[in-house]
Amino acid sequence: MDHITVPKVENVKLLDHYVGKKPANGSLYLTATHLIYVETSGAARKETWIALHHIATVEKSSITSLGCPLILRCKNFRVAHFVLESDVVCHEVYIPLLKLSQPELHEDLYAFSYNPKSSKEMRENGLKLIDPISDFGRLGLPNRYWTITDANRNYELNAMANRAAGKGYENEGNYANIRFRFIGIENIHVMWSSLQKLLEACAASRRTRQLVAGLHGG
Repeated sequence: MDHITVPKVENVKLLDHYVGKKPANGSLYLTATHLIYVETSGAARKETWIALHHIATVEKSSITSLGCPLILRCKNFRVAHFVLESDVVCHEVYIPLLKLSQPELHEDLYAFSYNPKSSKEMRENGLKLIDPISDFGRLGLPNRYWTITDANRNYELNAMANRAAGKGYENEGNYANIRFRFIGIENIHVMWSSLQKLLEACAASRRTRQLVAGLHGG
């Protein structure tokens, strides 16, 4: 893709905060769908694949004696801490990663730039491989208990007012015989902040005592 100016970077270190061992050394590859790290310092070839859509944040820190840190925090709780040789090279990886992992428009997603080696007719025929009505028929539907409908075709959540107020639940008037009960769970922003602190405590702790102290803020 156009965003990728440097598809391969060599002499990249991968730090492991959970095991106090020497940082791995290898090559970093940036593709349209994945960030791939290939360790070359070990006896066996070891690959680490990170899907770009799994990346939540990309952080570029100030250069240190080891090099320029690049930290990826993923939506699946993985944290990858790379160190590149120079600030210039790190920046050339940082900017494309930001654009590929956090596209501003849905047209920037890889699915919209993929160019398959097949005709338009063949691609459209692929959409006809699955017929939901036929699949339901194999399951014996519709029958006396179930029917097929397109009632949800134009369905929209009735939560615009709630979202404007910073809330995230629906109007209970949409449902019969229900009652909302809030059981002391904070909003999503507080929960994400709490989760981030937990991950940071885990990443900074190598022993159980350190972890417990981190969880208690001590």
